Amino acid sequence: MKILIDSREQIPLDFKVEGAISEITTDGLPIGDYWGLYESGETMPVIFERKEIADLFGSLTSGMERFKREIKRAQENNLKLVIIINGTIKDILEGAEYSSVNGSSILKTLFTLWVKYDVIPVFCRNKTEMKRFILETWSAIGRNYTPGMTLTNNLLTNLTDQTIGFVVKTTFETDTNGIVATKHKRAKRVPNKGETSNGTNFV
Repeated sequence: MKILIDSREQIPLDFKVEGAISEITTDGLPIGDYWGLYESGETMPVIFERKEIADLFGSLTSGMERFKREIKRAQENNLKLVIIINGTIKDILEGAEYSSVNGSSILKTLFTLWVKYDVIPVFCRNKTEMKRFILETWSAIGRNYTPGMTLTNNLLTNLTDQTIGFVVKTTFETDTNGIVATKHKRAKRVPNKGETSNGTNFV
């Protein structure tokens, strides 16, 4: 596996050439901060945008339009963008230095991006955890690699409650920025074989 690190990363995560990592290269990346490449040169379908707390607050306020363009570019290239944060939910709620924005507002925006655009936030306590999460993700993809592999949003698409009588149906629409947004709604679930309904639940 080869790792590409965006050249604008001032203090990048200190990956090392060892184990499954054969090469680490710095380059100007069009999307995100960390890319994984198979030995064939093909890009892994998950890329990471690294954020310190202060940077996160900036990106989700004054830099929001720029970040939405980045989300759009990722979607256009069949890449899943993950925001990996050097901080916990508690850290975000405590706010950022030199920012008057409420941490709760930033947290709501983060989870809205996840539900609406499938941009997943990952909270880490330190840079060691960030590196481990990135490597474990890419290793899992590598173990299941097939040429031309892409990831689709299946977080809620096939979510089924096995007790109550509904499923969550997901549709995909394009918003005014051209970004694909997901819409979720409940629909009546067909009972499984051998189940009966009491009008509310399946038993």
